[in-house]
Amino acid sequence: LPFPMPSVHHEMEVFLQQMAKFESVAHEFLKLEHEKQARAFNARRAPVVSAYKPKDRVLVQRPKDHLQGANKLHTLWEGPCEVNKVLGPHSVLVQTGPSKQSELHIDQLKMFLPDVLGRPTPLFYKARRRAPGESVLEDEDTWEVDKILEHKVESDGKTLFKVRWKGFGPSHDSWEPPSSFFPGLCVPFVHYTRAKSLVFDMDHFVSPEAHLPQE
Repeated sequence: LPFPMPSVHHEMEVFLQQMAKFESVAHEFLKLEHEKQARAFNARRAPVVSAYKPKDRVLVQRPKDHLQGANKLHTLWEGPCEVNKVLGPHSVLVQTGPSKQSELHIDQLKMFLPDVLGRPTPLFYKARRRAPGESVLEDEDTWEVDKILEHKVESDGKTLFKVRWKGFGPSHDSWEPPSSFFPGLCVPFVHYTRAKSLVFDMDHFVSPEAHLPQE
């Protein structure tokens, strides 16, 4: 042929280069617009002040994956837990267990209201979660106390009670602190403490200091 035909591949390369340039320009334009809108929004936004402070007692929202299947009717909130530190306007550090702290968003918390009758509520009261392989019988929020066998006072002054659980044998006996028998009324615990003339300072074993690890 007297004249070479234009390369289809060359035209495609030119087209792709133009599209890449267009995408780059569009991306930069959108970035600038987003920054402009963010500045305008923040200028009108009132400063956020956390409603929580250290030592506050709060309820913690249970993770959604723990509310599936047989657990879907369990409580949506657990607690009370204690706020250890305010990390920012939207997050706090919460003592979610005797030796566990969790950084949580304020949307995952709500203020704990004390019992209207003035009854003490222990910290870290949680619904019991079923482990893989556990039977349905063990999937209850609490195990029922059959009887209190004995008690002991540890070197740090804390009192523990040896519990026989209803429906279980001696191999399942466990030593439990007084807070394990609340917030409900545990009749075997009441009968045992009366028979042994045991008196407890309720503020002591439901206070945060009773659960925090010893240094």
